[in-house]
Amino acid sequence: MSKIFTSYLIAGILVMVFLLMPQNTFAAELTFKIIQNTETSDNATLVEVRIDPQSKSLNVVEGEIRFSGSVSDGLSVQVENGHSILPLWPTSPQYDTDKKSISFTGGVPGGFSSEELLFYLRLSPTLDGDLDILYVNGNAYLNDGKGTKETVFSKPIKIHIGEGQYQKVIGDFFSLIEIKYVIIILLIVAVLIIILKYGFKKKIKQ
Repeated sequence: MSKIFTSYLIAGILVMVFLLMPQNTFAAELTFKIIQNTETSDNATLVEVRIDPQSKSLNVVEGEIRFSGSVSDGLSVQVENGHSILPLWPTSPQYDTDKKSISFTGGVPGGFSSEELLFYLRLSPTLDGDLDILYVNGNAYLNDGKGTKETVFSKPIKIHIGEGQYQKVIGDFFSLIEIKYVIIILLIVAVLIIILKYGFKKKIKQ
């Protein structure tokens, strides 16, 4: 009876681990990187928008970047894509002041499979405060001749822009994804403890 219970317990834990496993574990990832210690003529904040295909070959990337926060009103955003891995732009990345967002679709013949630059953002707020940057509706397409869609994952960032053009990326210690990993680890540890405890009791009885 104990063996059957242990088997069901292990199977249940494995199912829970699978369900809790983040769906974006192997997905392509778009990241925002603040370029620190960069002096500009207009005291702008420069942000790199980069994408990591996670060793997959991508030939199209699309999505929308949204801006919100206390400095989003009156925010000036210039997009520089001269050094982008994507030379073709069916929808060129341009800032919409009304929507406070950038929609884009870009492609490259032959695809790419390593982390590359999509474009730069030159952010010029009119006051000090926080700016949230979020990538939504993100997709890419594999360079497989079939146009297979690939979900693109991205973590939002919060930038604080203060006096003297001091920029700081503000992040939580534990994101939702990191919490899921902690739960998975705890479940695995619990299974190991139960198995060792059962084996120890069985050894004592013998």
